[in-house]
Amino acid sequence: EQLERSGQGDRMGASAGIRGHLIDPARFIGRWTMVARRGRRATDPILFEDEIKNIVVDLGLNTLLGVTLTRETQTNTWHVGVTSGTPTAAAGDTMASHSGWAELTLYSEAARLTWVGSRSANLSATNPTALVFTINTGATIGGAFLVGSANTKGGTTGTLYAVGALAGGNRVLASGDTLSITATFTNTTA
Repeated sequence: EQLERSGQGDRMGASAGIRGHLIDPARFIGRWTMVARRGRRATDPILFEDEIKNIVVDLGLNTLLGVTLTRETQTNTWHVGVTSGTPTAAAGDTMASHSGWAELTLYSEAARLTWVGSRSANLSATNPTALVFTINTGATIGGAFLVGSANTKGGTTGTLYAVGALAGGNRVLASGDTLSITATFTNTTA
């Protein structure tokens, strides 16, 4: 009887361990790399290099779950926008309501730039070609965001997926400076 209990306890312990592993929370994070230059050429002087670690907002997580598990309509185009000043992101942020940050629209491109992701085998997706924003007047840059289905600069529609602040805080750019952005989104366990 003692051996049987011991065996049962071991099975229960192993089962609890497996259950514990299965409920480890997944974390969907983004790591953005920003490089600012005094011009568009790769040989132009670098003004700064910085990184963003963002939060994926509730709407982004719900979209991810809806598309993968409940057959909701997939968002086929994603766009990157830049924030003016350091964003204070909140899980409940949407494009229509985000009191902790504002979008920067002081760049020459007619719309937010399209993020075209490529998935890798290591639970991540990234844009292999950097997106380049050309600043057209003096501007303070604080972070970036990813939004689905809406490329209108300053627009309040679309599915906000993620937003985050530069690690080094606000950066000031002048007219003619460029900002290159690469964003990698990863699924990890906590």
